[in-house]
Amino acid sequence: MSLLGKKVAVLVSGSIAAYKACELIRRLQKEGASVRVAMTRTAESFVSALTFQALSGHAVLTDTSEADSVYGHLELARWADIFVFAPASANSMARIRAGFADSPLLAAVLAFRGPVVLAPAMNTAMWENKRTQENLAELLRESRFVLVPPQEGALADKDIGMGRLADIEVVLQTVVGLLATSPLKGKKLLLTAGPTREPWDAFRFLSNPSSGKMGIALAIEAYRRGMEVSLVLGVVCEALRKTLPSNIEVMDITTAEEMCTAVLERVNRVDCFIATAAVSDFRPAEVHEGKMDKAKAPKAMPLVPTIDILATASAQVYPLNKRPYLIGFAAQTQNLVEYAECKLREKRLDAICANDISKAGVGFASDDNEIFWVRACAKPLQVKGSKAKIAAFILDELAQWGEADERNSAGQKNPSQ
Repeated sequence: MSLLGKKVAVLVSGSIAAYKACELIRRLQKEGASVRVAMTRTAESFVSALTFQALSGHAVLTDTSEADSVYGHLELARWADIFVFAPASANSMARIRAGFADSPLLAAVLAFRGPVVLAPAMNTAMWENKRTQENLAELLRESRFVLVPPQEGALADKDIGMGRLADIEVVLQTVVGLLATSPLKGKKLLLTAGPTREPWDAFRFLSNPSSGKMGIALAIEAYRRGMEVSLVLGVVCEALRKTLPSNIEVMDITTAEEMCTAVLERVNRVDCFIATAAVSDFRPAEVHEGKMDKAKAPKAMPLVPTIDILATASAQVYPLNKRPYLIGFAAQTQNLVEYAECKLREKRLDAICANDISKAGVGFASDDNEIFWVRACAKPLQVKGSKAKIAAFILDELAQWGEADERNSAGQKNPSQ
């Protein structure tokens, strides 16, 4: 349980999304956290304090309850490791910015010195209002305030637009990442994920069935461990993309060339680069403007190789005294381990994950995976399970490398050097 022993205060303001705080409390507790709740007077119009008391197992800080304990707001501020304001209304954020303390909840925020997660929920017009954005921007100038942006969709008042409370899982992962105690905390990770698309004309392209699920699972797990994650992401479904914590840097790309450019701009400054993306090996030699008339289309499509992103990145960082760990993925249908070992040597990698894409139920577009973890001078390890489990395994291995050798501070080289 990643939040075992952590103390989380959930703050609830007056919003129809207040009921979603009930699920947040359950998810925080499932991760091992102890949870207490504070709520505004208007929030009690949507969910009763008794409901939150029953879920959290603690008395709820309200306007009424503070009358029984004059220092209730201070007790909460001293007790908590983190405040999670979900939902946070436009009114509450404005009053926090102004330093108001005219309710126990606002007084607690004013007295609290730790991180505050803001998960706003409101009507689109209120969210887009200049004053709301100014108030939010001013709060975010303080590093202790962390935003989990609202989502776009159908709102309670039948409007459609930005303003829905972020998915509870995204709020949870943000909290986990902020409170992480992993040896990987603070380390910088660069990831590639998803497919690339190589256009032939304005309508057609070469690609593959990669969903991006493995790379996104790695990004989420790394964030949970407190890593600073940069994700270079091919075209994936929007629902999957929305599962990413908001603090992850995402660079959306389409082609292999765009992905390579994004990687080479960042790879020198990270502690680890994991290349999970399914990069197209070839692209059309010529890209036609508009949509090619199929009656006039050539009967053959000349292809040229795309750039090998992992090999190029490896060559760029290899001379560095402090180079990142390099982990690749190899999708094959036969001679899995042999191919991976060859790729490991040629590209001077620290490890490679080889997976058989011909197997049903694992690999592309699946929630599960089966890999061989291949390293130099070590017996390959076979790992099966969900992509979240595979991600945890890879990051466990990465954490052990860092703990075992402290190679950079001692002037040692990477395992593959």
